[in-house]
Amino acid sequence: MIYFGVKGYRSMNRLISQTSCSEKFKSVQKQLFHALVFQTLIPVFLMHIPASAIYITIFFNNSTEIVGQTLSLTIAMYPALNPLPTIFIVKNYRKALKDFVLRIKYKIQNKSRVTQLSTTAYSTQVSAGVSTK
Repeated sequence: MIYFGVKGYRSMNRLISQTSCSEKFKSVQKQLFHALVFQTLIPVFLMHIPASAIYITIFFNNSTEIVGQTLSLTIAMYPALNPLPTIFIVKNYRKALKDFVLRIKYKIQNKSRVTQLSTTAYSTQVSAGVSTK
């Protein structure tokens, strides 16, 4: 797997350097390639290594229940973790996520300010003896 990964990386760099594409295109291609590399490593660490541990422990007749539970847990984590490299490595996705999080944070801050202002106004009216009905 490492051999073909290195071979693919070298081929991609050679092809990109030979083409007359824009710098933006080359940048996006490199980002996608790096995301693909990380998406390849995730199943290795979350599925293949734990499954190999199960086979090895069974082969040596030393299996425990925790090994099977670990494999179940890591397999369950795989669908949630698989898209993360693409989101964090590709610049446009990363920017969109950042804007989304900042927009939510801004809405939460404004909602708490409005609640705080309305609570302050209500307590001022009550202490002044103004009817709120």
